[in-house]
Amino acid sequence: MRPSKDLESVVKNAFKERHYVPNIVFRTFAEKNGTLLSYGSSRNLVSTLWRTGLMRSAGRGWSTICEKSKFDYVLPVNTLSAKLSEWFPYAESKCWSTHQMVDFFHHLPGMFYTYMYIDRSVMEQLRDRLEATWPKSRVIVNPSAASFLPERKTAENFIIRPITRDDENESGKALSLEGILVDLASEAELIIDEWDYKEIVRGAIQGFSINAQSILRRISRRRFASRNTIILCDVLFAEGIENDAVKKFYRQLKKKFGSLP
Repeated sequence: MRPSKDLESVVKNAFKERHYVPNIVFRTFAEKNGTLLSYGSSRNLVSTLWRTGLMRSAGRGWSTICEKSKFDYVLPVNTLSAKLSEWFPYAESKCWSTHQMVDFFHHLPGMFYTYMYIDRSVMEQLRDRLEATWPKSRVIVNPSAASFLPERKTAENFIIRPITRDDENESGKALSLEGILVDLASEAELIIDEWDYKEIVRGAIQGFSINAQSILRRISRRRFASRNTIILCDVLFAEGIENDAVKKFYRQLKKKFGSLP
């Protein structure tokens, strides 16, 4: 479907300074601009804009101009996903890795970290399986910040943490991009610096069509009190992704940590 100049103008103005826009923006525009009411309803207008390819859905209530429609960097965790299904077929589990973010690092990291979420009752068994399968790697069960510092430099590191209800509700073994970005905010201070984290977040959000509602909901539920969560929110807000709950949490974090350099 070839878009009209009217539709092109709507999208150009809506996405002038950001990659994501709540659909309410288009509804408001349609109500104020009589020329667009010919689409019958504001919902039809948004659907028409999706069909033209000028923009696409970014989760319930949101649209984006990002070209890629899904996160396709799951290849680095495919082997581990298969192992989790083989070892614990009846246990809910999820995994993600900094290998998936390698294209967004400014410098190629010397160490990589793979995270696995699984039921507490089998975390020790998973550790034993990983150590037997990858004997040269380092495996840590639910480490705190104090116990995380490596005794030796190890290229591959596995971190096992208990799975949450939010993780269980996701399909597949690989954690979603939205889940990775939020959870990395908590883990990043232990493995990478704040500048690298910001580059990862910006590259992923601008390079892929993320689910805006999903990432906002995960921030609200996880409530990771870290400086990196402030960085994540800064990038999201600049891209037009925000809601009242996350903005309130953001203000609390700013009060606790102050302004970032």
